[in-house]
Amino acid sequence: MLFEEIVFLRFHFSRKKIFKNDKFCYQIFYKKDDFIFIIIGSSGFIGKNLYQEIKKTGFNVSGTFNNNPSNTIEPNDQIYLDIKDNNFDKIGDLKNIKYAILCHGITNINTCKSDNQLSYFINVFQTIKLLSFLKQLGITPIYLSTNMVYDGKTMFPTEKTKPAPILEYGKQKLIVENFIEKNFQKYLICRLTKVFGVEINDQTICTSWFNKLINNQKISATDNVVIAPIYVLDLVQILLSLIDNNCSGIFHISGQQYLSVYKFACFFVKTLNFNFSLIQKLPIEHFDFIEPYPKYNSLDYQKLQKTIKINFTSYEECFFKILQNYKEANKSQLNNFATL
Repeated sequence: MLFEEIVFLRFHFSRKKIFKNDKFCYQIFYKKDDFIFIIIGSSGFIGKNLYQEIKKTGFNVSGTFNNNPSNTIEPNDQIYLDIKDNNFDKIGDLKNIKYAILCHGITNINTCKSDNQLSYFINVFQTIKLLSFLKQLGITPIYLSTNMVYDGKTMFPTEKTKPAPILEYGKQKLIVENFIEKNFQKYLICRLTKVFGVEINDQTICTSWFNKLINNQKISATDNVVIAPIYVLDLVQILLSLIDNNCSGIFHISGQQYLSVYKFACFFVKTLNFNFSLIQKLPIEHFDFIEPYPKYNSLDYQKLQKTIKINFTSYEECFFKILQNYKEANKSQLNNFATL
């Protein structure tokens, strides 16, 4: 690291200005016991990325899993938790935990509606029980919510806009939000837009497209729905910065660009030199949603911008990361593909 660079860490520390070769840098003295985390649902997409980034800092972090242990999380950091089980004491000794990041739950919007009894039990009833358990221990909750607490009729709702969910998933999230607001003095509720990753098998929007396009298969995208996608590692850095700045309350976390799903697909295809004929533009009614899908899935995030510094990764850079990850895993299959 260049000495003229000021080292910025995401967590509280004491620091002393020191000089070397007539240039200055900061010598960092960590207070690791200030930040001890548990991630509920660490085997999921966002939870896994949160764990990995926190772990890189050297801070203590553990994570829960339900069905299968994660091969990306160290065995000693994994805790079995069935959210349907009422005995949360099985999680173990949480007396040193300062923050619980809640990434668990049923997130498929069709499942939330079609199996309403199960989804409500997990997403609302048991989550509120878990939150009550955390409150007794003095643990601050960080709850990942969604733009779907709104009806999708307004392009940029603010944190002060009255929620009016039309999807069962959004209704369940809002109930938990309201519980947290009424029962905790300090908390973070983070409403997210669509989150995507760059790992080939993460099953998010861009990698799912890539896996089809690379095999000359068509992808379907609608022009009737507007999204504001955010790269998962940008989301993680924002969450950690909010924690570092001791923030509390509701924050909207959104990608910096908003566009229709179809235009996002076109941008993806153009950037990576795929054939535009592989994109099928279809109305939202063509897709298998069992509830009316909100038109606008973007959020106003000016409050976030005024609170912390945000450095977004460009979509182009993310797209090329997907290609690079694929190349590294499938070098022999890319002889005829455009090089970076």
